[in-house]
Amino acid sequence: MDRILELVKGVPEVSTEQIYWMIDHACRVDKLSFKDYFILFATTCLIAETGLLLSFTDTIYRIDGATLNVSVLKFLTGDPELSKELLNSGPSVLIAYLTLGWLAIFAVKSSFLALFHKMCRNVSRKLTAYFWVTVAATATSCVVVILESFILCPRFGADATQCFLENQYTFSISSGVVVQSLDIATDLMSMQS
Repeated sequence: MDRILELVKGVPEVSTEQIYWMIDHACRVDKLSFKDYFILFATTCLIAETGLLLSFTDTIYRIDGATLNVSVLKFLTGDPELSKELLNSGPSVLIAYLTLGWLAIFAVKSSFLALFHKMCRNVSRKLTAYFWVTVAATATSCVVVILESFILCPRFGADATQCFLENQYTFSISSGVVVQSLDIATDLMSMQS
């Protein structure tokens, strides 16, 4: 400690605002630019998700056609190549699509929380505590939402379709309600912090 005191001896006083500016610009990437990287990451996820959706459009329509019409299901299961494509690519691509979408959403939420952090720096302890509870809830929700599909169906490839057949889509509906509730709850918490 004596060494530090000796080092700062004779250093002129600087305003608090200048001190915080120096802290925010101490790294190669300043703090504001770093926070914008959340948005860059979200945009990258959204672009990848859109590309995945476009490459998967035929399969989506085949799945919906087979779900809504037994004649389409009979035709698709009668063609070995279409049947194999439907079973092998469907669940994996869908999980990747949903994961990229949720990553984009939570990256935007993280960007807002990073912005709010600066505003909550010199406020009451209750508001600061609420902010950190919001950050923890958002991070936990992000992990749960992204891992949700793996938690509900730990199978991969063609085996993943067995989860849908065994549970008759009921797990999709109930998990969808939980996921959407977590999304809405973290949105509301972020708006109030």
